[in-house]
Amino acid sequence: MSLKDYRNELKDALLDLAWSQWTALGVAGHTKEYSAQVIDLESLILFTLFIGQYDQRLFDSMLDWLQNNGRFVNTQRLISLHKKNGQKNANILSYVAANLTAFESRLKWHKLAKRPSSTAETKPLFKDIPSISKQARDEIALQYGLERNPYKFLGKQTAFNKSNIATLQLKLRGFFGVNSRAEVILILLSKDYCKNQDIANSTGFSWKSIQDILFEMTYSGIVSATQSKKSRLYHLSNIEKWNSIFGISEINHLKFPTWSDIFFSLEQLYETLENPKLDKVSALSVMGVVEKVFQQIGSVFLQCGIGSLREANTTNYLNIPNMINTMIIE
Repeated sequence: MSLKDYRNELKDALLDLAWSQWTALGVAGHTKEYSAQVIDLESLILFTLFIGQYDQRLFDSMLDWLQNNGRFVNTQRLISLHKKNGQKNANILSYVAANLTAFESRLKWHKLAKRPSSTAETKPLFKDIPSISKQARDEIALQYGLERNPYKFLGKQTAFNKSNIATLQLKLRGFFGVNSRAEVILILLSKDYCKNQDIANSTGFSWKSIQDILFEMTYSGIVSATQSKKSRLYHLSNIEKWNSIFGISEINHLKFPTWSDIFFSLEQLYETLENPKLDKVSALSVMGVVEKVFQQIGSVFLQCGIGSLREANTTNYLNIPNMINTMIIE
C-alpha cells in the first residue's frame, strides 16, 4: 500500500468513527450508530475540530447539534482537556463558541469565544474546499482567521438514543447536572474500584476537586472507601441498583475509555503521515517517523480500554484503520 492510499484509508476510518459517535448522539447520518463504549462529549468535540476539517458536513452537523444541545457540554472540562492536549485548533474552537453566542446569548461560551489578538493570515477551514470569494465568506469565521462559506443552521438532529449505553454520559448529566459529580459517577459505574487520581485523569478535573467530591459522597452512603489514606479506593456501595436505574446490562461491563488520549494519539499519527515530504522518502524512513510518533504516544493504546486498539504499534500501524472499523461495529 502506498503512503497516500494509507492516509486516505486512515482518514476515512477516523471520519467513520466521528460520524458513528455523533449519530448515536442524534446527528442525522448514514453510518452505524456507535454502541460499544460510553462516548465522551468534550473529547469528541475536540476531535471533530480536527477531523471535521476534512468533512464540512460533519463539522456543520456538530455545530447544529451544539445549537440544540449545548446545555449538555461542560465547558470547564472542555477547556481543561483542550489545555491538556496543547490547545490545538484553538481558533477553530473559538469560532465554534462564537457561533453559539451569536445565535443565542449563551454566557457559558463567552470565555471560549475570545478573539485572537491578531489574525495575520486567513486560512481555509476545510482542507478540500478551495479559496472562497470575499462575497461568500462567513463573517464570524473571518474574525478567527478562518475562511469558509457562511454556516447555516439546518436543525436536522433527533434526540440522542437514551437506550444506547454509549450516551450514558449525557443521561447522567441530565440527572445530576452538567458538573464534575456526573463524571465521577460515570467513572465509578465503569470500574469496580478506583483511586482519586484515576478519576481525575479520566475526567480532566483537578485532583483536589475530585477529592472534595468523593469525600462528600462518602457521607451519602452511596460511595464507599477503603480505610487506607495513602491508597484509598472508592466504589459504589450498591452498583447493581445503579446499573438497573441507568439500564446497564450485567452481561456487557460498562466501558468508558480515555477518549481524549485516544483521539489525540490518532490525530498525531495522521497529522505526521500527512506531511507531503514523506511521499518522497523510503519506506524505512517512514517507519522511523512512525516510531517517533509511537514514542510520543507511549502506552495510550495499550491502556485505553478498547480491545481492538490494544495491539496497535509500529509493526502493525497499517492495520489501525481496520482496528478502528472493528471498534465501531463491536
